[in-house]
Amino acid sequence: MLLFSSSQAQTNLSELINHAILGQEVTITRDGIPVAKIVPIEPPKEKIDLERMRALTAKMKLYPGSFVEDMRAAGEL
Repeated sequence: MLLFSSSQAQTNLSELINHAILGQEVTITRDGIPVAKIVPIEPPKEKIDLERMRALTAKMKLYPGSFVEDMRAAGEL
């Protein structure tokens, strides 16, 4: 964790942002007391392809027991 005084933070904001981009947390202090924190944000999650998901789930059985029933019907059990 990096510590910067409020006056240092004012003059070095770009540097603090660069630290956050690199995954580091930056704590800003005033008179030696922590008052704020700059933290990296999580990258956006990949969007779900709904059509692909629908195609996959359309092939799935409605309930797990149907797998066993299919095997019995095929004479495998």
